[in-house]
Amino acid sequence: MLKPITQKMTDESEDDVFRFTFYCDICGSAKQSHPFISETEGYGILVDPAQRDREHGDAYERANREMIRSFNRCPVCMRFVCDDCFYLFDDKYLCKECNAAAAHHETSTESHDSMRNEAPKKNYI
Repeated sequence: MLKPITQKMTDESEDDVFRFTFYCDICGSAKQSHPFISETEGYGILVDPAQRDREHGDAYERANREMIRSFNRCPVCMRFVCDDCFYLFDDKYLCKECNAAAAHHETSTESHDSMRNEAPKKNYI
């Protein structure tokens, strides 16, 4: 079975309906998969447990693939994040945390470069 695309996922399946909730890897906002109706809906205890497990596994994999289109993957840290945690930085989309790190690095580099371009100060004693 596939590993969930996000670090946190909850299984909210019931007897006849399979549903999963995936959470943004940064802010934790939830996105719920579409409900997947069991082929054996309404059969209750007459259902073969192995059949139910197969249906559950299939529904989980479909939900996981569905969520790949619902979240954004950061190309730096590879986390899946919601739209609110995904920003444009220098013509590249990054998650909020990688964006902040890149902006900090760029600011540090710019201040270091400007110090390098200044004429050396002489000490007159």
